[in-house]
Amino acid sequence: MTCAVVLLLILPTACNPLDRLFQKQDTDPESCDVTWLLRNASGRELWFEFADFGLHSLQAGQSAEIMRTTVRGSDIQTSFYEVFDYRPQSHPLSIYTDGGSVPARIWTLEERDKPGKQFYDRGAWTFDRTDEERAEWTFTVTADDLE
Repeated sequence: MTCAVVLLLILPTACNPLDRLFQKQDTDPESCDVTWLLRNASGRELWFEFADFGLHSLQAGQSAEIMRTTVRGSDIQTSFYEVFDYRPQSHPLSIYTDGGSVPARIWTLEERDKPGKQFYDRGAWTFDRTDEERAEWTFTVTADDLE
């Protein structure tokens, strides 16, 4: 009799009644758009070169997108390194103060573990989850970085 009562309670809930008992609730979205930004907090106009994308102007106080991709929702926090997967050895970040003749600062992958602020060090970036389906990594260039 007990078995019959248990079956009557379980059968209407699902085709496989154990699925409901052991189903993990996924709170992350299926995918998330992640953007990497370069922010100019130096107080003056800068130019930058990253990867194979050419030389770009960056006004004081402005940000520029250096990459965007979509990752699985569960990979948002570890997405930082996605920007560097495409040929990281050839992706130095060069910052110019004079329109592009001589770099004022170059950050390379080889310097990641050196003291000071490093472009390839996750700790030098800020992370902002703007909503469930968007996130941003921001690297800020200051006047101190250029001296």
